[in-house]
Amino acid sequence: SLGDDVVANAVAAALRDPRFPPVTAMELPALNLEVSVLTTPEVMDAHDEQEVRRRLRPGIDGVVLSLGARRATFLPQVWDELPDPADFLRQLKRKAGWPAGFWDADLVVETYRVRAWEEP
Repeated sequence: SLGDDVVANAVAAALRDPRFPPVTAMELPALNLEVSVLTTPEVMDAHDEQEVRRRLRPGIDGVVLSLGARRATFLPQVWDELPDPADFLRQLKRKAGWPAGFWDADLVVETYRVRAWEEP
């Protein structure tokens, strides 16, 4: 069920995300749960990174970068921490395992929106 999937993914994010140390029992009271439902990603037909930066809508667009077996995404909420489109893309490329300055003509850029619910 959807509820079981939300629980399983919350536990995986808290305990098994290799990018972060596992959440400790002492941290649990400070955690908040947010569920984001994504729209279907749409390919952005852009010729270069500068065009992508110009067309991104901070605070609205989630972004997926993919090339070959590498793929990374940032939800629109990440704009709160990385409001500059150039920095947003640099950090997303690093998340995918590419250097911050990486760009390739075959890199696929997709955008999506989310509807998010946060526990009260």
